[in-house]
Amino acid sequence: MAVVEVITSAILQPLFEKLASASFLKFASKKEKEIDSELKKWELRLLEIRAVLTDAEEKQITNQAVKLWLNNLRDLAYDVQDVLEEFENEAWSQTYRYKRRKSKLGKNLVPSCFSAGIGKMGWSKLEEITSRLQEIVAEKDLLDLSEWSLSRFNERLPTTSLMEEKPRVYGRGKDKEVLVELLMRGGEAANGSPFSVISIIGFGGVGKTTLVQLVYNDKSVEFDYKAWVCVSDDFDVLRITKTILSFDSSAAGCDLNLLQVQLKEKLSGKKFLIVLDDVWSENYEEWTALCSPFASGARGSKVIITTRNEGVSLMTGSIYAYALKELSDDDCLLLFAKHALDASNFDDYPDLKEIGEEIVKRCRGLPLAAKTLGGLLRGKRDSKEWKVVLNSKMWDLPEENSEILPALRLSYHHLPSHLKQCFAYCAIFPKDYEFDKNELVSLWMAEGFLQQPKEKKQMKDIGKEYFHDLLSRSFFQQSSANNVRYVMHDLISELAQFVSGEVCFHLGDKLEDSPSHAKVRHSSFTRHRYDISQRFEVFYEMKSLRTFLPLPIFSPSYNHLTSKVLHDLVPHLKRLAVLSLAGYCLVELPSSICALKHLRYLNLSYTEIEVLPESLCEVFRLQTLGLRGCKKLIKLPIGIDNLIDLQYLDISGTDSLQEMPPQIGNLTNLHTLPKFIMGKGLGIRELMKLSHLQGQLNITGLHNVVDVQDTELAILKEKRGLSELSLEWIHNVNGFQSEARELQLLNLLEPHQTLQKLSIMSYGGTTFPSWLGDHSFTNMVCLQLRGCHKITSLPSLGQLPLLRDLSIRGMDKVTTVGAEFLGVGSSVKAFPSLEGLIIEDMLNWKQWSWSNGLNQEEVGEFPNLRDLTIINCPMLAGKLPSHLPSVKKLSICYCPELVALPEILPCLCELIVEGCNEAILNHMSSMPSLTTLKVGSINGLVCLSSDFLQALVALQDLEIANCNDLMYLWQDGTDLHELASMKHLEIKKFEQLVSLVELEKFGDLEQLPSGLQFLGSLRNLKVDYCPKLVSFPGGLPYTLQRLEISRCDSLKSLPDGMVMTMNGCKSSQCLLEELLISWCPSLKSIPRGMLPITLKSLAISWCKILENLHGGIVYDGGDRKELSRLEHLTIEGLPLLPFPAFEFPGSLKTLEIGYCTMQSLESLCDLSLLTELEISGCSMLESFPEMGLITPNLISLSIWKCENLRSLPDHMDCLVSLQEFSVYHCHSLVSFSKGGLPPNLIEFEIHYCENVTESMLDWGLHTLIFLKRLVIECTSPCTNMVSFPDDEGQLLPTSLTSLYILSFKGLKSISKGLNRLMSLEILMISDCPKLCFLPTEGFPATLGSLHIEFCPLLKKKCSRKNGRYWSMIAFIPCVIIQDVRFLQMKSG
Repeated sequence: MAVVEVITSAILQPLFEKLASASFLKFASKKEKEIDSELKKWELRLLEIRAVLTDAEEKQITNQAVKLWLNNLRDLAYDVQDVLEEFENEAWSQTYRYKRRKSKLGKNLVPSCFSAGIGKMGWSKLEEITSRLQEIVAEKDLLDLSEWSLSRFNERLPTTSLMEEKPRVYGRGKDKEVLVELLMRGGEAANGSPFSVISIIGFGGVGKTTLVQLVYNDKSVEFDYKAWVCVSDDFDVLRITKTILSFDSSAAGCDLNLLQVQLKEKLSGKKFLIVLDDVWSENYEEWTALCSPFASGARGSKVIITTRNEGVSLMTGSIYAYALKELSDDDCLLLFAKHALDASNFDDYPDLKEIGEEIVKRCRGLPLAAKTLGGLLRGKRDSKEWKVVLNSKMWDLPEENSEILPALRLSYHHLPSHLKQCFAYCAIFPKDYEFDKNELVSLWMAEGFLQQPKEKKQMKDIGKEYFHDLLSRSFFQQSSANNVRYVMHDLISELAQFVSGEVCFHLGDKLEDSPSHAKVRHSSFTRHRYDISQRFEVFYEMKSLRTFLPLPIFSPSYNHLTSKVLHDLVPHLKRLAVLSLAGYCLVELPSSICALKHLRYLNLSYTEIEVLPESLCEVFRLQTLGLRGCKKLIKLPIGIDNLIDLQYLDISGTDSLQEMPPQIGNLTNLHTLPKFIMGKGLGIRELMKLSHLQGQLNITGLHNVVDVQDTELAILKEKRGLSELSLEWIHNVNGFQSEARELQLLNLLEPHQTLQKLSIMSYGGTTFPSWLGDHSFTNMVCLQLRGCHKITSLPSLGQLPLLRDLSIRGMDKVTTVGAEFLGVGSSVKAFPSLEGLIIEDMLNWKQWSWSNGLNQEEVGEFPNLRDLTIINCPMLAGKLPSHLPSVKKLSICYCPELVALPEILPCLCELIVEGCNEAILNHMSSMPSLTTLKVGSINGLVCLSSDFLQALVALQDLEIANCNDLMYLWQDGTDLHELASMKHLEIKKFEQLVSLVELEKFGDLEQLPSGLQFLGSLRNLKVDYCPKLVSFPGGLPYTLQRLEISRCDSLKSLPDGMVMTMNGCKSSQCLLEELLISWCPSLKSIPRGMLPITLKSLAISWCKILENLHGGIVYDGGDRKELSRLEHLTIEGLPLLPFPAFEFPGSLKTLEIGYCTMQSLESLCDLSLLTELEISGCSMLESFPEMGLITPNLISLSIWKCENLRSLPDHMDCLVSLQEFSVYHCHSLVSFSKGGLPPNLIEFEIHYCENVTESMLDWGLHTLIFLKRLVIECTSPCTNMVSFPDDEGQLLPTSLTSLYILSFKGLKSISKGLNRLMSLEILMISDCPKLCFLPTEGFPATLGSLHIEFCPLLKKKCSRKNGRYWSMIAFIPCVIIQDVRFLQMKSG
């Protein structure tokens, strides 16, 4: 049951305002007194209705007749709104046409009369509404509804933009202590896994998420890597994996395997904490798939899940399930007091305490309920108002009618009407959807929800007040994953859906059963990669739809939408106010867009559109036009200045846009215009009229300014709303303008002093104007000066009080930076707030002189500098500022004349030195906080000096690369105890390196002697491309967990007994978990003795003369074999290795064998834990064992380039876990498996197996009921088929979603059997030279992508012009014919 008054009460107020507005009445009464009279009747009837709405809101809970009356009233209110908007649209249209005709025919033209417009709409509609209003009023009297004071509970609460940075959490102290203790408890799970799972169980609103947030952000909870994922009811392994990796900017793509490999590498050896919030799924396979990369983490890693379901906790194997109880009434009361009274208790409000206690009892110990009700009563001190809440009938609504907590219903019930409508609109967002504040405000504005108060305000500001009001009442909350976005708690989301009823509709992956969608006004849908026409059939019922919104609102253009939506559906939705096509590969917008007269919001962001139709300029009501990320857009419509209501024109990221349209200054209501392009024909004076601009403004093409005095008219100094300003000339201004003229131009572009960020690029003057760096710019936090090649001295910037980030690049003529840069002379310290400083590409800069007769500590510059970067300053010599007390990261790159670092760096944690003089490393003072050091390309560096090493007392990570003169790291006798904290050592690209330690004599042996054993904390050692390194004599530290050796051409052996006697310890004490050896062509053997039982991953590849492993992969004798923990094994490119020369351990989970001399695979038997197997390049392999593969848990199997393999493994039908199976280039393959293919395959690929003799029917593909993806390339008997598939559709399973038909050389037609594939989404046909016929019945309606290439006979038939098959494929979202992509093509 929905609370119907939500829309009704909210929509009536703007109707009254519209009916009473002077401009509307003037328009309506013009030559049509009957219309004026009719509208006045409406106003009177609506006033009568509004008087009883409050009573109706209460009575609808228990009176079905009142609810039905409100239903009818809501529908009528919408119809009234639609008619009034049609009046307004007609007025706008007539005004536009009048202006156009007047400009052509002269000034004495009389406007056309209004009656023509009314005639089109019809008197019948007006009379019908009048009649319905009379019926509604008559029914009101029969229902005995009373008139209540409208001000009873609807006054606005005071709003604030401030939020608590550290919200107070009540009653969870002990819960937090328990959870922190569980997290910090070391060791591994009982099953030997390095990570363990902790479950927090409790029902919705009890505070599970808040508790975990509290612990997650606690400073005592220290982990190497943290990630937070809101899972919700969609346990999508791909999405969750990407979210965990999103903290790593390198994560990209949609391939789960690649992402999991990347996550495994990211977590390898690290102690991690991953929070999976709000888990519902009990699917064990999905859980194990997600957790696969977690096994690479360090012991003590933790995964926290929050869930309402105890079954989820059991499924995840939690070591501890913590049942979170409700708050006590006392704690709940404190929380309630905080939000209702902004007080810690009721001591100052004794008259409210008793009522508050009774309200809190009804919250049932749920923090969310207490918080929400507190927000409802916030700012109210009258006990009568509190009693209204306590005694409301909302508490008594039967629970079987709603799962929404009565406290939440009540909080909603007492919202002001304008907030009710805004909140209910959010029902279009699915659960856990993260939304942007500004974007939501734009949607509210487009829907007409924002009411202009008597004191005129900007609509954007009104919307923000609404938003913060709902935020302060806890209807919204900040996302824990992204602090600039917001979410609704599950229960709040359910409340929004409850109160919006049938007005709001979200189309998910499954269409919910509903008798009708005719009353839906606002709809969103989850964007798919291929959105087919079938998916949108339900929208044809929504004749009054106002919102058509794909989610997420902003998405890169990887998605495809059927052209039927744009050319057929959208024209039917004539009342659309919000239309978004963002994120689709759309190349054109039809000119018929002008028919959408109600449209106020049009989002085309991240599309491939190139030109907008001029007809768009007739959509007069448009307020928001989103073109963000339209990289191919080359111009805006010339007549865009007709859109005088336009407030948001987002053209950020439009790289191909060349200039602004003429008269753009007529858009005087613009608030957002991120970019203003100065073309040769456009004067900068157009900016003068745009007085409301806010946020970001990037002015490019300033070299095109013709009259410098025009710049003064731009009056940037008066645009207080701008927070970011970028001024950009062409990259090379030499020969364009004089330096004096450039200075004059920049001087006139002075912004307002409230500016926060400023960029000046490619400016052609020799000096900067005096306003730059003036201390009156008190809000300036970020400044970038780039490519100003004629500048001879830097401006005085040191007195900008809040400047946080400063970047100076490409000032070629600057030779000295002195005291003038600091602005020394005032009592204020220079750069008091600066945290980041980048100086780059200063090719003639020679000296940094800061003293001006004073020592640096007296001057006191850079007191808060955290990050200093100096790159490519080849002439910089002398000293850097000596006293940098707060610097944590210092990067000095390609400054070969610089010989010394700053003397005092007490907080330095990370140092990067690259392409510099070796002297810079030999003159280092103590760095007590340095944990990370990266050294590269230091010519002349032979070894690291003892003094240098002694300064590294806290070093944990050391990376040295590309030092071609380096022969050893340190001298013999160097005390390495100062490096006792080192955990990671990486040595790469040293052509001369022969040893870690300089010995007196090397003899004939160039080797890496002992010394590493003194590094007692070393966990990770990587040696890469050291071609002269021969061996590793001596021990390695037993703490080593990961060892990687690659591209060491001269390396002949690893130390004998390396892992059994590492530093004299027993094998059981060693910690080595990962050993990788690759591309060491001189390596002959792995050391004698067994590898440690701790080893989990071993990869040996392309060591071409390696002869044996000495049985070192598994333990022999007794029960020691069972101790093996090896899970991942790769053996590749070892042609001399006898195979099999050892038994594989039963603990293996992944196995890769490639390019080895192997005739038999008997050793693969009984690998019960194996999940992935890849065999490649084994040319001598002819068959699998007779018993087949005894690998019951195998999920993925790949066989590549086994040229003599004659048959696939037998009994593959027993591999019930196998989901992915691929066979490539097995030219001798004759038959498939006896017993058929694995029954649960999801993906099957077979390529270039030209000698298969079995018929395709015998393959048994039709029996694979779970098969989703099928790829067949150049494989018999398919290569000889004339028609595919068979007409009856018996060859292929109907479950297929992707089908690839490749290199069917004899194929002439695609048969009608394809239409039996009713789930097919992707079809690719390639290299079928005889193919000339497609099925006359067309393709399955589910098809979203059709790709045809190298099929010459089909190309013309699929042509957009007169192609035989064009009408068949026109509505497929993505069509590619021979590399020509047809996106959003016209229907004809």
